[in-house]
Amino acid sequence: MPQIRDCGATLVELGHSERRTHFGETDETVGLKVAAALRNGLTPLICIGEHAEDKDAGRADAVLASEVTAALSPVAGAVDEVLLAYEPVWAIGETGVPAEPAYADERQARIAEVARGIMGRHVPVLYGGSVNPGNCEELVACPHIDGLFIGRSAWAAEGYLDILARVSRALSKEPTS
Repeated sequence: MPQIRDCGATLVELGHSERRTHFGETDETVGLKVAAALRNGLTPLICIGEHAEDKDAGRADAVLASEVTAALSPVAGAVDEVLLAYEPVWAIGETGVPAEPAYADERQARIAEVARGIMGRHVPVLYGGSVNPGNCEELVACPHIDGLFIGRSAWAAEGYLDILARVSRALSKEPTS
């Protein structure tokens, strides 16, 4: 990881579902990488997310709590620079179906609760399950979504700029009473 830092990077993405699937990364491996990133002056952005089978069986919160616990326990309360990104595995990729904002917000609340219990403070949780121009405004309006982790929609600059403009407009609107 020193090489990553020496190239000017300040943040490193860890635990993405594709690495877990294709390279056999485990929750415990992710926790070790989180500790290594912090030792090397990098901010870890830790990806977590349940599979469709977990969601359908009502195990989403338990799976997410386990992933958060394994990732953060090795550095419990010791650092300020940690980010989480909730990406339901069933909601990402070419065949992904975006989560309903209410579902995403409920999971984000649970993730934040578990992280606070381990770290003793709020840990920002970004949402990244097929964020696109059609759902970004509704997602950023959710109280437990601290930001967006944009994937496929940001591959072209135009898509990314469209999302940024929509989010900016949504966040600048006056709250209605």
